[in-house]
Amino acid sequence: PALQYSFASATNVLSSFCQYEALIYVSFPMQTVTKACKVIPTMIMGTLVQGKQFTVHDYIGAILISIGVATFSQLKSGKTLSIPSVEDLSGLSSGQIVGIALLMSYLTFDSFTSNWQGKLFADYKVSPFQAMLGISTFSSVISFGSLIQNGELLPNIQF
Repeated sequence: PALQYSFASATNVLSSFCQYEALIYVSFPMQTVTKACKVIPTMIMGTLVQGKQFTVHDYIGAILISIGVATFSQLKSGKTLSIPSVEDLSGLSSGQIVGIALLMSYLTFDSFTSNWQGKLFADYKVSPFQAMLGISTFSSVISFGSLIQNGELLPNIQF
């Protein structure tokens, strides 16, 4: 299923791009809290991609885990935990909005990647090594093309 690997590869590359690019616009703790909540979009994507069924209890558990990890992350950093008001959200800068959009894109791409890989294992009976080779091959092609397109291939080789 060579073409099937390209979907997981593309979303994996895009996920990494969005994750690291978001750090330009939002703080690392915000990114950490966002990543801690990734179980919920992964469950939703599991339903869309693989047709998985989750119970209300599953979703409640995922929400509680996300709240717990987010709370722990904030308390550990020494910051007080508060729910933002509408006024707080309307005061976001355009950079913060871009950062949040990148984090949401990261969550979407990352949750698709893991579920698509699960679909590959189930539908095509590929081994983890076959999936790793196929996805890594496409990721290398995508990264190589990006380096050429941005004119960064030679500087990276020289580095």
